Amino acid sequence: MCNHSFRGTGITAYLSNPEAKLEHAQIMTGHADPKITRIYDRRSKRMSLDEMDEIVI
Repeated sequence: MCNHSFRGTGITAYLSNPEAKLEHAQIMTGHADPKITRIYDRRSKRMSLDEMDEIVI
């Protein structure tokens, strides 16, 4: 595993906190463009438990 993988995991872990700010992650990583930092933000891709309960099988 390379250093970049650990870095990506760290950014993703930080951004998994609902209170984490994308701007803070951008500053910590030194990304000039927030689009790059947003790649690691998977919060919008997660389905909440409430949303899962609404799925009818």
